Amino acid sequence: MQRGPFNRRRILAASGAMAGALALPGGVRTDSQRESIRDAHARPILFQGGIVVTGEERTGVVPRRQDVLVRGDRIEAIGTGLSTRDAHVFNCRDKIVTVPWIDTHVHGWERLLRYRADALGFLDYLGTITGEDLSRMTAQDLALGEYAEAVSALDAGVGTMVSWCHAIRTRDDALTVLRRLYQAGGWTVFMHGYNSLAFATANPGPDLSDVLTTFREAQRLRYNPGGGGILKAGMAVVGPEFTPDLGQITSQVKWLDDTNKKLGTDNLLSLHDGIPGRHDARPGVKLMADAGLLRRNQLHVHGVVLSDEELSALARTGSGLSLSPAIDARVFGGVLAHDRAARAGVPPAVSSDDAAIGGFTLRDHVRALMTAQHQSATAAQQPLMTDADALATVTRNAAAALGLERMGVLLKGYQADVMLIDARRLDVGPVMAPTAVGAVLAAPPAAISHLMLGGRWRKYDGRLLGVDVDRLLDDVTAAIQRITAR
Repeated sequence: MQRGPFNRRRILAASGAMAGALALPGGVRTDSQRESIRDAHARPILFQGGIVVTGEERTGVVPRRQDVLVRGDRIEAIGTGLSTRDAHVFNCRDKIVTVPWIDTHVHGWERLLRYRADALGFLDYLGTITGEDLSRMTAQDLALGEYAEAVSALDAGVGTMVSWCHAIRTRDDALTVLRRLYQAGGWTVFMHGYNSLAFATANPGPDLSDVLTTFREAQRLRYNPGGGGILKAGMAVVGPEFTPDLGQITSQVKWLDDTNKKLGTDNLLSLHDGIPGRHDARPGVKLMADAGLLRRNQLHVHGVVLSDEELSALARTGSGLSLSPAIDARVFGGVLAHDRAARAGVPPAVSSDDAAIGGFTLRDHVRALMTAQHQSATAAQQPLMTDADALATVTRNAAAALGLERMGVLLKGYQADVMLIDARRLDVGPVMAPTAVGAVLAAPPAAISHLMLGGRWRKYDGRLLGVDVDRLLDDVTAAIQRITAR
């Protein structure tokens, strides 16, 4: 970022319209440039003639060239030959127009520890990352890691991130992280968790009075005028596979039922299930189903060895399911079969999980799921998972798992979350309409030229808006050096 008379943070906070005028590495754009990056709240935007991948593709339904008209924070129309009257026209002839992705479970604070867990087993991960390293981290460090993960996700086309923050020790930790995520400009679902080393203790947490404070602050931070905001909050808990009885999960479920009713919210409860070894002794979903503790506003994570009976129980209550295939295979030795979950009525979402394992992006996890399904399907002579099925795990399935209405696909009346992918690149093209979903799955961050959330630009001409990347990397590097010094 150029140092000069402009205070970029003050400008960004002052006006959502001006937020679209900030880009890196330069300063505020000139008057002649501002017109081209005004968002859809200032003037309708028509994305004209691109290959439109709505996220609704299924067998026999393929993408085609269409126009997408955005007005304010909504998609007003999708079709061919839409009127250009009053609209700013984007020529998308060489673009794929699609929906940003949703990451349903990521420990973003670990971004400061990226690559440190690449060769660590599960117990060593707990001792090093959530033990020694976390003990050296301040609330500001946690917030910096979450912020860095959030803006990196935006750069890669991930518009919504579930921050599964299992590093919360105090109320200040939670509020500091939540407010920094709000500043990142993406959509966030913030899960108030607790230190993983407390999993095996009699009362690991989280502190419910602190969670209530988090919920109220999340309501206040619903919309950022520069883009994004806190969609909802929730509790990230260990679940009954790690506790001696159902006492803790029972009190947590009932507390959340009562709190959502009082606040008028739909906040979530997320927990780990289907963990090999743990599940054998205490099958968490079955225990919760038998006790009447399953709810629609729950997100069950990993699910590696869930039974068909348990998957059906999740389907009956409308609970969400999130898989982290590359991590699941690496840490737990397997991946829940996508087709089993889908047949049971629980279309799974996919998430990136541990930010400290730097080699796995959300795209890598989607590919890992496809590879696992293709391997088992080939052996059983069953149909292979399609690109459309894979894309659904980070779009419409993910939105459904989180209870996010009018998100996850491009449809008339839905939220104006739009991503443009440059199809004229060697690492993406050649792209034809029938194969465009595969191109979306393969597109690297550099191919994502534009990203709009709620009608506001967050990435424009390949640059993140309102983010000083150089300064962020300097801050992250300094924090890493201090935290890991021995």
